[in-house]
Amino acid sequence: MIRDDVKIIVTPTGVSLKEVLIKEVVKALNEEASIYMNYEIPEVKLGGNPPSGKENRRTRRMLELRKRKGRL
Repeated sequence: MIRDDVKIIVTPTGVSLKEVLIKEVVKALNEEASIYMNYEIPEVKLGGNPPSGKENRRTRRMLELRKRKGRL
């Protein structure tokens, strides 16, 4: 959350700045934040091609087998 009229900026990472930011700086920060805003969504990380359910099941099964055989 960024507000122009306060001296503390609280972000999801817990960073706070104790200075009033000018509008140009706020605009630049918002533009940079928009680049990374949806990065944690799997479809964004994989370029719009999420793994199929079959791939998810296969990966999970392989991990279970490796764990059972002590190779994980």
